[in-house]
Amino acid sequence: MTETSAAPIVVVNPTASRLADVRRRAGIVKSVVDAVVVRTGRAPMVVDTTLEAARKTLASARSAPLVVVVGGDGTLRETASILGGSGVPLAIVPTGTGNVFAAALGIPRRTSAAIGLITSGRPEAVDLGRAAWGPTSSQITAANGNRRTHVFAVACGLGLDARVMAGASADLKRRLGFGAYVLATAREAARLRPATYRIEVHDDVHQVRGLVVLIANCGQIVPWLIGPRRRIDPTDGLLDVFVVTADGLPSGVSSAAGMLLSAAEPPQRRARSLRLRAARVRVTAEPREPIQVDGDPHEADWLEAQLEPGAIQVLRP
Repeated sequence: MTETSAAPIVVVNPTASRLADVRRRAGIVKSVVDAVVVRTGRAPMVVDTTLEAARKTLASARSAPLVVVVGGDGTLRETASILGGSGVPLAIVPTGTGNVFAAALGIPRRTSAAIGLITSGRPEAVDLGRAAWGPTSSQITAANGNRRTHVFAVACGLGLDARVMAGASADLKRRLGFGAYVLATAREAARLRPATYRIEVHDDVHQVRGLVVLIANCGQIVPWLIGPRRRIDPTDGLLDVFVVTADGLPSGVSSAAGMLLSAAEPPQRRARSLRLRAARVRVTAEPREPIQVDGDPHEADWLEAQLEPGAIQVLRP
């Protein structure tokens, strides 16, 4: 497929929480297709079956005039991992559970308004992160392999947030929406345990005892409603590192609240929290803690994150 013959691509996740109703999904896809035709003058290729089918179609997306994602953060991440560095404009119609990336970029939650951005939005370079994780060298076997990597659009981390993501099952998210994360958090709060984290940022090493280390490219506490007082900017070329250095739930809540509500410029150290900014971070935990990459949980002995500045072009208001 040549650059001049490539068609726009619309990637639809039919299992997204707000696309469960078949008739509603069909109406949304039709409106998206109409908007793509207005912007590009061409009918798009629509992929609405499996993630594997979407990956195969997106293999030609680097020469497409436009790609539209109709889904949540997971579908967006898979698409962004292929489009990174291509310069192809990406439009987002958020229909998942969290939709954190869309909210952070000011893309409307209301479906009709988000579709309107396909025709009126302006492309802007937005950062992505790349996470790497794996076992220690002494634990590498033919079965578990070695280093694994994946792009992330929102965040990765260790500790409590990874446990919450593992506890919010796909079925729970379909039934409760964002409430699935609230329920999973409540469950994990009953068995909180601190760990000792070693955080390497540039030439500095921070060793702290706490509940969670979150490495964010963007994000809000509650999408479209509540964000940290000092915004996490996905266009600034830096990752924001949040560390809740607490021993239990009461001090953890106090720590997180104090850090998120502070207007101080990072690096920011408080009695029970730490906020840093860096382009590259490495973290280990003792005892070992699970990790998450854009909400997908994994078992690992270490986590690294590196920023890829301006990796994708996103249509924004």
